[in-house]
Amino acid sequence: MMHRCLESVDKEKEFHVHDGARLRNLHDLAIILDVIEDKDFDHHVTPHRNDFSTWVSEVIGDVELADELLRKHTAHHMAASVKKRIRELNVMRRHPTAKHLLTARIKEFLLGMVFGYIIGMFLAKVIGG
Repeated sequence: MMHRCLESVDKEKEFHVHDGARLRNLHDLAIILDVIEDKDFDHHVTPHRNDFSTWVSEVIGDVELADELLRKHTAHHMAASVKKRIRELNVMRRHPTAKHLLTARIKEFLLGMVFGYIIGMFLAKVIGG
């Protein structure tokens, strides 16, 4: 589920910022992007790579946010994108989507059908003979 993207990663998967800070989740990333110095930001974001986007995609598992970060060129704009995504993920956590509700209802229906079939077969054997 996407809201797992809000959880902290294990220590060995932390993002090591050039200034020495360590990031374990999207909240940490939003905070550091608000205060990171240009030289440290430029170490991680160049025309040829974006370490923040790579970490978000490969470690955090949020490809949508990672793609968004690739289109941003300043720490300020990236921080805004991360904060927006955190808000979206929090809403998704609190309010399951119609797809998730439908999937749950289909599973309940199928389980009911199987259970009903088994009981019907049992009753047919007992009553029928």
